[in-house]
Amino acid sequence: MLVQQYQGKGIGKKATQLMLEKMAKLPNAQKIVVGYDTENIGAHNLYRSLGFVDHGDRFVKKWPLLSF
Repeated sequence: MLVQQYQGKGIGKKATQLMLEKMAKLPNAQKIVVGYDTENIGAHNLYRSLGFVDHGDRFVKKWPLLSF
């Protein structure tokens, strides 16, 4: 999570893209899963824009688990 003054500037997206690139190169990497509060629309939009897919799994009842 970024401090509010830095949100919406593409920083979180770029950082997440870099993390995904690094993780994809790990020899045993098969799937990357993230969870977020459904009320956090920014997180939802970020993960969807990066290719994460909601398969209907939930963590703590309402938190979607998205896979990449």
